[in-house]
Amino acid sequence: MRILLSLIAVLMVSALPNQAAAHCQIPCGIYDDARVFSELKQHAQTIARSNKGLAEAKTMHDAARWTINKEEHAQKIQDTAQSYFLAQRVKPKAKDAKGYEDYVTSTTQLHAIIVASMKAKQSTSESAVTTLSAAIAAYEEHYWGMHGHDHKGAKK
Repeated sequence: MRILLSLIAVLMVSALPNQAAAHCQIPCGIYDDARVFSELKQHAQTIARSNKGLAEAKTMHDAARWTINKEEHAQKIQDTAQSYFLAQRVKPKAKDAKGYEDYVTSTTQLHAIIVASMKAKQSTSESAVTTLSAAIAAYEEHYWGMHGHDHKGAKK
């Protein structure tokens, strides 16, 4: 019986492909940009609420929980800007190619979101969250305009 099971295991392993197929971080064509922008804005709102909770915290435990929550949401914004937009949605353009200015604007605005998120993570200031929210809004407007949509993603 052991020999039979061993033989079956060897046959199953040898039937597997020798190479793994490469794939996108998200299966090609499955994007929901409107949802992603909504999530970015919700993360910023959560950071603002966490700052308020932190200011109202009565115990070190509560303060720690609000701080962790704020930092997690700031990190989610950074991760989305990097892995969703920069890695998948923004396509590099040569300096003399059509769309180069949009590429530069996109990368600059995404960098501003990443930096603003970092500053919101490090601070409890309302202005840090305001700057972050403004950076997200500016990029959303640019993004939809670049793709021929209004600022909420509807086709023009």
